[in-house]
Amino acid sequence: MRTSLPYLVIHLVVILLSSPLYSSSQATDSSVAVVRYSLRHITDSTAPGDPRTDEMVLFLGKKSSFFTLNANIQREIAMKELVKKNPGMMNGFALTLNYGVPFAFYKDVEKGKIVNIAMFNGQYYMYQEEVFVPDWKTDTATRIINGYKCQRATAPVRGRQYEAWFCSDLPFSFGPWKLGGLPGLILEASDTKKEVVFSFISFTSESTDTFGLPLTAIQTSRTELQKAANAALLNAAGKISLNNNSDLKIKAVSEDGKPFQAIRMFNNPIEKTIL
Repeated sequence: MRTSLPYLVIHLVVILLSSPLYSSSQATDSSVAVVRYSLRHITDSTAPGDPRTDEMVLFLGKKSSFFTLNANIQREIAMKELVKKNPGMMNGFALTLNYGVPFAFYKDVEKGKIVNIAMFNGQYYMYQEEVFVPDWKTDTATRIINGYKCQRATAPVRGRQYEAWFCSDLPFSFGPWKLGGLPGLILEASDTKKEVVFSFISFTSESTDTFGLPLTAIQTSRTELQKAANAALLNAAGKISLNNNSDLKIKAVSEDGKPFQAIRMFNNPIEKTIL
């Protein structure tokens, strides 16, 4: 099944005059290590020379993992500090909202579930799918990535052919995004067209972080989420209402803070097909 829904990224400056926008998370696991990646993604197939680049973070637990935008983690930390110091007031806080496209993935190997987490209109949504293990083919090719000896593996994953480099000295069967199932941590991965490239930044084995699912997330399905996202897109240009809060003032700006001039549609998602 091919996905055709383009998604919209809007950078919002939020002036919060009442309750905080973020939702608390229910800690379900403690991370034993943290991995940082750079994601280079050609989101618009008509503009291959203008890829989107983000820093991503992967929290590793003993039987689960949590993968998301590092910017969202840092912004939530900053938001909590602001609210703590100035209860009821926050100024100029930027959020990145991906309409109908999950920005975080919680993988629970023990339960065999991947939880996709998305957010729009100030509300978290999540839907589940079964954990899947790509049909990896390993070979004898090796390379050193930041001092770690890695081995190559290839497999088709959700409509793309991937090449991944994993390190058996790091005994975690996880990787960026939904990739995993190899006898070692995946440090780098890319599709053959280089439209999606995960590059390794760092690995930290000492971590006191906990991670889990948003307490206020609405359980839904992928199909229903996309329907809701389509409806929300009709309201995206200057008509977004977060939680029907009349005290919340919003203006659209680009990443450099300038007035937002154009809505960019993305037609080349990482996940080109679903099961």
